[in-house]
Amino acid sequence: MLREGKKHSIYQKGDRKSQIPRHNEIVDELAGKICKDLDIPFVR
Repeated sequence: MLREGKKHSIYQKGDRKSQIPRHNEIVDELAGKICKDLDIPFVR
């Protein structure tokens, strides 16, 4: 984790960054985008 904002956490993997909302559930499309941003595989 790089840092935390009010409603999101910012994660970094190498030079890639992504904002992760702090909600109990996120939709699959958002999870896929986050995985793509961080260059990790998306598994349902």
